[in-house]
Amino acid sequence: MNNDICGFDKETELLKLHDEGKLINNQGICPVCGEMIDNYESIEFEGDMAYFPWHCDKCGTDGQEWYNLEFSGHNYYDKEGNEIILEK
Repeated sequence: MNNDICGFDKETELLKLHDEGKLINNQGICPVCGEMIDNYESIEFEGDMAYFPWHCDKCGTDGQEWYNLEFSGHNYYDKEGNEIILEK
């Protein structure tokens, strides 16, 4: 993978942006260039968290979008086939 962006080392530039607090941290938005992320891979699970690997087509950055998993309740079906929703 080519880490060169306009003559700058991508990793060095990302660390600089991070240190300066200039990276964006919003769902569905590339933290580097601010464009919408359209290129997601399948969800991966790690303990009580999950993430989607992604690639930004505009700036070429690869990353992971993380989510916390929280129990919200059960659904089940009674003998008549009616769905019963139990919420926390």
